[in-house]
Amino acid sequence: MFTGIIAGVGYVTEATLSKEILRLGIKTTQGQGLIIGASVAVDGVCLTAVKQEDDVVFFDVISETLSKTTLGSLKKDSKVHIERSLKLGDELGGHLVSGHVHGVGRVTSLQTSPWVMSIEVSPQLSKYIFEKGFISLAGASLTVVSVRDHVFSVALIPETLKVTKFKEAQLGDLFNVEVDQSTRTIVDQVEAAVAKLYQAKQNPIE
Repeated sequence: MFTGIIAGVGYVTEATLSKEILRLGIKTTQGQGLIIGASVAVDGVCLTAVKQEDDVVFFDVISETLSKTTLGSLKKDSKVHIERSLKLGDELGGHLVSGHVHGVGRVTSLQTSPWVMSIEVSPQLSKYIFEKGFISLAGASLTVVSVRDHVFSVALIPETLKVTKFKEAQLGDLFNVEVDQSTRTIVDQVEAAVAKLYQAKQNPIE
């Protein structure tokens, strides 16, 4: 589990694909005391640390993860958000984030004063996104400002811009999206209940 509070920005030192597994090396200041096998959120994706050499932590990313996230597009010197896993007793400053990405969103507009960014997602994902709800964007816990059709917007304060890579975002950039799991569960349950009622009306018991 994570909180969506980005601890720092790491830099990709290696991105080598071999036998459908991507070996990622990431230089980060967040590796102190890291145990091999521990979970680390990289751009919002929960990965397992497999090796560490000085300040570079290595991860292996399988094809399933590559197909559903932005990690496959990473290359040397790419910037990534880093967050260590939540420890018992830690302050929950953002919201609970699992690191299991639900989809990828594309930047459709940018406003810099104040900083507001709009993200387009698939129709299957947009139904879980509501105004004032939580969203994890590239691992960062943010509050949804508005939702229209399949586009939602987020407003970023200066502190968030300072500790993330969002200040360098450009139109068309892709970010990993994880919706709030509680909201997703409620929406799915309501949809299932409505479908059940509709089916009962279409096929009444005689």
